[in-house]
Amino acid sequence: MFFFATLATAKIVTFDNLDLSEAFNVNSLFAPAPAPLQYPAGTWLPSTSGCYCGGPTHPGADGVASMNSEWAPQMTHIGFGGSFMCNGGCGGAPYVIHYDNSHVVTITAWSGRQCADYATPAITKMCFKFTNGKQNCVGGDRDATCGSGLGTPSSYTFSEGETLSDYIIGGNVKGRSDQGRVAYFKFTTLKADGTAGGWEVGDKATAYAAPLYNALEAINVHGTVFSGFFGKAWADVDQMGALVMKPACTVTHREITGVKCVDTTGNNNCGASWASTEGMIDVHAICDNCGHSNPVECEFSFGWSTTNEVSMSSTQMDSLSTEAGASLTMGISTEIGFEMIGSAEVSAETTFSVSVGAEHSWEQTKSSTTSKTGTVDSACKIPSLPGHKKTIATGTMVVGKLTGHVQFEVTAYTSCGGQEHSLEPVTITIGNVPGVGEVSHCDFDDASCNYEGFSF
Repeated sequence: MFFFATLATAKIVTFDNLDLSEAFNVNSLFAPAPAPLQYPAGTWLPSTSGCYCGGPTHPGADGVASMNSEWAPQMTHIGFGGSFMCNGGCGGAPYVIHYDNSHVVTITAWSGRQCADYATPAITKMCFKFTNGKQNCVGGDRDATCGSGLGTPSSYTFSEGETLSDYIIGGNVKGRSDQGRVAYFKFTTLKADGTAGGWEVGDKATAYAAPLYNALEAINVHGTVFSGFFGKAWADVDQMGALVMKPACTVTHREITGVKCVDTTGNNNCGASWASTEGMIDVHAICDNCGHSNPVECEFSFGWSTTNEVSMSSTQMDSLSTEAGASLTMGISTEIGFEMIGSAEVSAETTFSVSVGAEHSWEQTKSSTTSKTGTVDSACKIPSLPGHKKTIATGTMVVGKLTGHVQFEVTAYTSCGGQEHSLEPVTITIGNVPGVGEVSHCDFDDASCNYEGFSF
């Protein structure tokens, strides 16, 4: 703790009980005008020496005041200790600037000279722009009697996901008198990509000048954002304290970053159930004995080919897709294999592949087509097809729909730079899928053995 005896009374004082209104030959303190701060009963933002942050509220030591999800962080003096809610003097008109569910995105400050006291550096004006688009300014109400302009402006815009590490509000050697001013403001930040940021404005030497070393550092503000400011101002920024809040991290966009089968087969495909839709497709096979004189036995294996409509459904994914301000797209390109299981009509292992493409929206992904070719055995036979003959066998196959269940891994990216992961259920249905059991009945039709340059 620092002690000093440089004041008019030559007695030892501390920062906590310091009143420099007479020591520096300035006017005695007047009762400040009522403050517009409205806080719940039992909370307040008092300062010291009869000069309260933003105006008079309740007497007593500085404490933390909550406003909705916001709070005024305590600040401490590096040398003297103690807890304070603001820094600066007691002149000016009270102000408090904040908006519910919004925080400061840009700060602009003018570093110049105190009104009517050109020798003393001061922050003359500050403007705060919020995430809701509103902007408010304090101080800077100057005329010719000030003898100086606003000074040099400087701005800082917080990037998406950037949060506070700490901040310092510095006053001048006139402390809590009506000649006290905010002379210095500094903060450091952590950006969403892990790099450090920060900004300082005003005159650091003034804030750290003896005997007061009047720089107050905030306590426990890591991971917060500025949600507002309060204090007193007129021609200059006489006094300032900050309101902070934990950032409201909204989801800016979502990506489908993975797919998992609900039921995985031994072939690492997704198990799917087949159900008849009472549709039929014709399949054909040929027994060609045109080039031989002797009869042959014909056994038929049928080939088939289908084009299949694919649909994806999920009430959870639909809900995420329609959420305002947050798109939902495919972040991967992949194929999902669906293998028929668990049906009496299915006697062969057949896998249908469903493709999903990167950068497609969920709505675009919900409907697509696929195709498949395959073969199926039959009980159809011709015991003896005469030489120089050809026949075409026609059979029928029942078609249905194949239904499988997967989970889409959805990664949500927030305005604070974070990620949130969830698994959402999705049902995939593939239409026009043949039940590839054996073909048990066939019709036979003779076909011509006439070929170009060759006939019987």
